[in-house]
Amino acid sequence: MWIESHLFSVLHEDGTLKEIIASSRDISSLIQSNRRYKTLLENSIDTIGLVMDDCLVYINDAGRHLFEVDDVNTLIGKHMFDRFNLEQYTTTSP
Repeated sequence: MWIESHLFSVLHEDGTLKEIIASSRDISSLIQSNRRYKTLLENSIDTIGLVMDDCLVYINDAGRHLFEVDDVNTLIGKHMFDRFNLEQYTTTSP
């Protein structure tokens, strides 16, 4: 069982502690769901990546094979187009 807990302090106007409020909830199903999605991503034969602010923050093992690297961490944090030669896709007008 996974439990998420939060404690909140309530203060008097003079800054002294008035009370502490505790909140807890069972997050076991959320953890299990996250594990299932992670397993799907990691075991996919298709390259799956997550990009934030134009940088790669996640890529699965299929992406490691696609980009021919030994460790996906060499790709993490890099600009998403760093591995492509974009000039070969550029066209010029006649």
